[in-house]
Amino acid sequence: MFLISLELARGAKCLIRMEGNKTIITRPTDLTDPGNLKAAARKVEEDVKAFTFNKSYWSFDKNDPNYATQAHFITTLEKIF
Repeated sequence: MFLISLELARGAKCLIRMEGNKTIITRPTDLTDPGNLKAAARKVEEDVKAFTFNKSYWSFDKNDPNYATQAHFITTLEKIF
C-alpha cells in the first residue's frame, strides 16, 4: 500500500488518484495533520494538478476496480513492445 503504517494510523488521506490516462494530485486540506503543514505553507494557485500520460496505473487499493497488479502492468508493456 502507498501510505505507510504511521500515515494510516494518523488517518492520512490519499492525495493521488487515477482517472483513465490522467494522474491527479490534490493539495491536502486537513491542516490539523502535521504532515500537511509544509504543503499548506507553499504559495500555490492550484489545489489540483492533473497530468496526462499514455496510461496511468492504480496500485493504491487492491479493492479498487481499477487496481493494476504488477502482472497487469507487465502484460500491458509486452503488448506495446
